[in-house]
Amino acid sequence: MAPFATLGYSGDFQVTDFNTFVGKFSTSSCIDTPFLSHILFVMPGKKHKKGKQEQQNVAPTALTYHGPIVSKKAKAENETIVTNLNFTGLLTSTAGGAIDSFYSNDPASYAIADWTNLAAVWHEYRVLGFRVEFFPYNRYSKTTVVCTPMIVVVDRADASLLGSYQTGMDHSSAKKVSLEDPWIMEAKMASTEEAAFISTGSTSAQTWIKFYSSGLSVSTVYGRTFVYLLLQLRGRR
Repeated sequence: MAPFATLGYSGDFQVTDFNTFVGKFSTSSCIDTPFLSHILFVMPGKKHKKGKQEQQNVAPTALTYHGPIVSKKAKAENETIVTNLNFTGLLTSTAGGAIDSFYSNDPASYAIADWTNLAAVWHEYRVLGFRVEFFPYNRYSKTTVVCTPMIVVVDRADASLLGSYQTGMDHSSAKKVSLEDPWIMEAKMASTEEAAFISTGSTSAQTWIKFYSSGLSVSTVYGRTFVYLLLQLRGRR
């Protein structure tokens, strides 16, 4: 067999006499005697007994199936999946002509049907990361001299609004972008607290992507956001 050919043995793998087998190895410079005690011998007429058959993943091109219909009981508490939860929104200025808002990594805060379905099936979850993409509505309708600044940050402290450019600049993650151009901001799991699984029945926010801009036209939609949450769920009900 191939694994033993690389060790210097080219004889018949099925042997009936231990001494004969050792003799065949005696001329090999690659094998020492202690190694032989760790070799599994396959005797004629003897076959390795397998345990109960388990269900196997079936190729989508398969035309027949020969496996068991019912497998052994699954360990549901250790079963996990990784999936995306995606949604979209609008970035709109207030009556005071400012954009001061955020998205959090709490999936339950967005009233998405997909999350309701997931929470009904799984006991626990954690957010591996989330991403906010912004695409402006008015990028090509303004002259090239117009460039409205916006500050975007990842905040792991609390859900308070930024309130000003200065507050935004105090964050180490601060990113300066233009309201007339697309931008992307990501926050990934980065601590023991964020790595802990949370009950799908009592969700909580741990990370926020916040953005601030002022001096804008009042009550104006400036663009659309696309939000992606990457979730890991555990413990099928």
